Amino acid sequence: MLRCLAALALLAAPVQAEMLDGADDPAFRAALTTLLAADDPAAVATLRDLAKAGNAAALVTLPLALIWVPPQGNLKEKNAQRQVAGVKAQDAAAEAHGATALWDLGRTDTPEDLPDRAAGLLAAGEPEKAAVLLRAWVNMTGAFGDLPPQLLSDDSPAMLGAFALT
Repeated sequence: MLRCLAALALLAAPVQAEMLDGADDPAFRAALTTLLAADDPAAVATLRDLAKAGNAAALVTLPLALIWVPPQGNLKEKNAQRQVAGVKAQDAAAEAHGATALWDLGRTDTPEDLPDRAAGLLAAGEPEKAAVLLRAWVNMTGAFGDLPPQLLSDDSPAMLGAFALT
């Protein structure tokens, strides 16, 4: 039980994720605001254009935007809308930002890799996402198994130390 609580305590970690390049771009902010307010496919197209132009924030946001507002048209058109420069948007985002690859849209299909992904997310300044993956790992495995040493280092949040002591 203590292991479960300690894993969830990652949410209290003071680590801060770094701001992605392009997050302060007015065009990115306008597209994101429009997307969230109106589920507008044009906002997704703008994010795709910004991603193609090298805006990292747009590139990382695009796979989620495509889930939020699915592409329209025939299959060929839909597949084209899911790509950035000929690469699937999720793959391009993962290549552009390591935490995106580790998060993998929050997928938890394989419990064996969740602690390692959580450790990577914690190191990348994403304690909330790390906690989600650890919570999934605890739920799926009963917290039986080894944790990566990175989760038990001096740099980890204090409550994570309790996780190790159990």
